[in-house]
Amino acid sequence: YTLTMTDVCTGWTECIAIANRGQIAVRNAIEMVHKRLPFPLLGIDSDNGSEFINHVLHAYTQEHGITFTRCRPYKKNDQCHVEQKNGAVVRPLVGYARYEGPEAVAYLNRLYRVHRLCVNYFEPSMKLVEKIRIGSSVKKVYDQARTPYERLLPLLAQEKQQVRRTFYQTLNPAKLRRDLEDLEMGLRHFAAPTPSPVCCAPGNTRNVTIAGAQQSTRNVTIAGAQQSTHDVTIAGAQPGLIMGGNAYGQDA
Repeated sequence: YTLTMTDVCTGWTECIAIANRGQIAVRNAIEMVHKRLPFPLLGIDSDNGSEFINHVLHAYTQEHGITFTRCRPYKKNDQCHVEQKNGAVVRPLVGYARYEGPEAVAYLNRLYRVHRLCVNYFEPSMKLVEKIRIGSSVKKVYDQARTPYERLLPLLAQEKQQVRRTFYQTLNPAKLRRDLEDLEMGLRHFAAPTPSPVCCAPGNTRNVTIAGAQQSTRNVTIAGAQQSTHDVTIAGAQPGLIMGGNAYGQDA
């Protein structure tokens, strides 16, 4: 599974691979992200999954003075910021294969450590500022495209700004991109084999009554299931401004 945490204010995004969705694994992953964030973690806004709504994570937020809120039941758009990152950041990077085992988790985290630098320091994005309705159409107004690093910098204290600038100067985007491509090429070796479709043996048919039809029955051949994918949602945190988090099957 991948735990995705994104800052609503700046768009700063962190991803971390976890072996399962247990409350201890999720709590430890959030703690790791908490330590490497370049700003204070003031709040976590999660979905309603049991991986978040539990006494372990509640105790952690109480201990560190973090505001802990959750979205409304069955209102997935409450997590729209992090859901967008799942599609724009995680899926294009790791695809739809399934990765299993501790080696795959460790390798994914190597990949995410490089990718976070590319996304947060070198990939600008626009934020929706306003919607204007003109008759039956809606005009959307966006701000100037900036990277999460550029959005974050003015919000930091002077000494922390200098630390970020110094670190930014050490980054080589071309080298980061080459390293990322090399890691992506190696990721496929950890993908679980895709089961091929299984067909029934000859003669393995059943009589099925079609509901709603007048006593109509047909012979239907039962075919094996294709690869089943599993998608879950986890939630994460934000700066002084709050993060939506999301974790879903690896599958991702």
